[in-house]
Amino acid sequence: GVAALVGSHDITRGKFWPVLWRIVFGTLVLLGIYLSASAGLTALLETMATGAVTFMNDEPSAAALTIQAIVDAFFIAPFIIYTTMLYLDLKAEHVGVKKTKTV
Repeated sequence: GVAALVGSHDITRGKFWPVLWRIVFGTLVLLGIYLSASAGLTALLETMATGAVTFMNDEPSAAALTIQAIVDAFFIAPFIIYTTMLYLDLKAEHVGVKKTKTV
């Protein structure tokens, strides 16, 4: 565990604000897409199934819960992919910096 933290610190050393910006901005973009899709699809499909939109009530319908679970499952992958791609990009930048410093 400690080795992983040290490695992460090495990769992000001197790039705190750019890395934080990429984490926050990317997450906000994905979150906006997710919330739009979740609310839009839930409202549309629930209206078609039950004739009313109830997912904003205290007791959502089974249709609303099912639709939200499907959208949640679909959008987990982009969050994981974005985080992994950010890590791999930072790691590649770090390796490139190390190679140029040793040459």
